[in-house]
Amino acid sequence: MQKYFHSNEKPQFIIDIYTIGYTCKGESNLILIESNDGKFNYNILIDLYDNGDETVSKILREKKKKLNLICISHYHDDHLKGIEKILDEFTTPCTTTLIPDTDEPKALKTRSKIVRKKVSNICRNNKKKNGTIKKITEPEMCILDEIHSYDDNDVLFSIYTKTPFSSITACNIDRNLKNIQQNDYAISLDINLGEFHMFFSSDIMKNSINKMSELGYIHYLKIPHHGSSHSLNIFDKINIGKNTRCAVTNFKSKGLPEKPILDSYLHNTPYVYRINDCSENICGIIHMKIKYNAADGRIFFQENLIDAALC
Repeated sequence: MQKYFHSNEKPQFIIDIYTIGYTCKGESNLILIESNDGKFNYNILIDLYDNGDETVSKILREKKKKLNLICISHYHDDHLKGIEKILDEFTTPCTTTLIPDTDEPKALKTRSKIVRKKVSNICRNNKKKNGTIKKITEPEMCILDEIHSYDDNDVLFSIYTKTPFSSITACNIDRNLKNIQQNDYAISLDINLGEFHMFFSSDIMKNSINKMSELGYIHYLKIPHHGSSHSLNIFDKINIGKNTRCAVTNFKSKGLPEKPILDSYLHNTPYVYRINDCSENICGIIHMKIKYNAADGRIFFQENLIDAALC
């Protein structure tokens, strides 16, 4: 575990979380973290769906940000459309890109094959101008584990992946390769900054959730699998309360999110957000700006919704 020292008596962090989706399908999650003295910055992108509007790119350009971490959670088109452009423009030699433990060509559709080819090119690039690729091969892997030490406070910053247990992936070996279920390999990210806890679940299914360790209290949750019945199993692994913020994206052809499922989340917190049913080509943005005072543990939320709303 690395330890960094800062001269700041009252450490405060601003966390901007953008969950972006469309009426029919598509999901991007952008997390920008910065300390109040500007000396700590860490930027994460989990999946991307760009329908031509370049929403994520515009945010990163406006804020003059590069990405420290990119997570391609799984090879489904609604989670990776346009991500090859992000890999070109917003990476550095220090960027880490996480990929799932399956890239069998026969199991991938056309757009997924484009992304896989881009990832392969990065792996072959000795100059590493786009950073490094890390394949997630274990049920739980530590991506980052740091302590940021201020005058009177130590702030832990950690990122762990949560993926299916090997018994699930082993089942796929015996299947027709064309029928491999990409959701079985989906990566979720467990992110802690001091006492502030985020969980971005991508499209993990109930078999994967059942094999996860318990995560404790969550302040920001991206609801699993677009609010399908699979997402209910997450209640066995996390605690959410009246101040938890939950976000969900759409997959209209499958009737997701399901209203009874969202009602289950609403029993625990009034703050459940979804993308509106608007024009197919217009994205909705659930933007949560969080101010976290590490000295006393206080957390303040400010929402900014664009074509999105509370359920």
